[in-house]
Amino acid sequence: MKFTGRIIGIRKFKNIIFIKLVNIIKSIQVVIKNKVTYLSKFLKLGFIIKVSGKNKSTKTGEKSIFCRNIKLLSKCEGFPNKYFKNIDKEFSYRNRYIDLVINKKTRDTFNLRFKIIKQIRIFFYKKKFIEVETPILNNTYSGAEAKPFITKNNFMKKNNYLRISPELQLKKLIVGGYKKIFEIGKNFRNESSSKMHNPEFSMVEYYYINKNYIDIMNLTKELISKVTINTLGKNIINYKKNIINISKYEILNIDQAVIKYSGINNISKDFLIKNIKGKILSKKKKNLLYQYFEENITKKIIKPTFIIGQPKIFSPLALKKNGKVERFELYISGMEIANGFSELNNPKEQLKRFKKQKKEYDKDFIKALKFGMPKTAGCGIGIDRLVMLISNCSNIKDVILFPFMK
Repeated sequence: MKFTGRIIGIRKFKNIIFIKLVNIIKSIQVVIKNKVTYLSKFLKLGFIIKVSGKNKSTKTGEKSIFCRNIKLLSKCEGFPNKYFKNIDKEFSYRNRYIDLVINKKTRDTFNLRFKIIKQIRIFFYKKKFIEVETPILNNTYSGAEAKPFITKNNFMKKNNYLRISPELQLKKLIVGGYKKIFEIGKNFRNESSSKMHNPEFSMVEYYYINKNYIDIMNLTKELISKVTINTLGKNIINYKKNIINISKYEILNIDQAVIKYSGINNISKDFLIKNIKGKILSKKKKNLLYQYFEENITKKIIKPTFIIGQPKIFSPLALKKNGKVERFELYISGMEIANGFSELNNPKEQLKRFKKQKKEYDKDFIKALKFGMPKTAGCGIGIDRLVMLISNCSNIKDVILFPFMK
């Protein structure tokens, strides 16, 4: 048997050296019975070596390689002297290459992350979706409510923006004739980082013509369930102290969710204003109710729950119906995992909503809508949060290889 890895443990016992070798996939013990004196001076923690020998168990039953040949591939400087378990989180985030070597949980988490992304792709490929690419650098910013990163284009002598969302570009492709598309990529929001937020994050967005928000809701449910089963081998997720059946979902409108999780049946406008912590964004009760829901209720939703009935003011790109919009937000264990809706395809109404927001908007998107976009539904899923959920990690920094650090 041959194995290449990095030394993270050396132990001598009489005339035998026991070495613990790790690579990104697995770890194994190497047993060396000859040249002990020479090798004990030669081999150090952190060295990368290649060994070959017979694979068998020691007297204690541990599977090991009984070394016949050993070759040094790389020396190492700066291997941590601290006992591995005492290395703090900040050190791990700032030195991910060391963290990956010494922390099996980190390796397992990222191997699971990449498996999740692979399963997302497989799901859409099987559904005959086409994977597309849209630009990260844009002339305007739109597609979501967030502050953009601004960068200077020296050649054009103008500002460009890192995308907040690929939504508008993807819908232009729907106008161009694509029927089922998805994109996995990076988005950027110029905001603070926290356990739930990173300024650079990964999303999958997908669009399907001749469908509405109920159709895309069912597709989203199927996607998350299959990805979970194909990565964990079961539809049960253990997240923090909660046991979550990822195949069972509830649908609640805003009013029902507020009543269910606040325990208050008759919520007045005065109550909402008094209990909203952030800046009051609207004086209308239905909008205050949504703001109260976002601030106070979302963290209480543990069971997979689709929230519907959002007000138009907070959903400028969603199709309006019966005074509300055809939109859903998926919450699991207090986290917003997905956001989807029936797409607004009326250029006059879209322009009116953009102007009401009183900020820069993508004029080319309005031009595309005038060209004609079929009935469409779309959704975006935060990959980082989905990985947090499936891997039982409570901090987004634990599922991003190189998280943003101050």
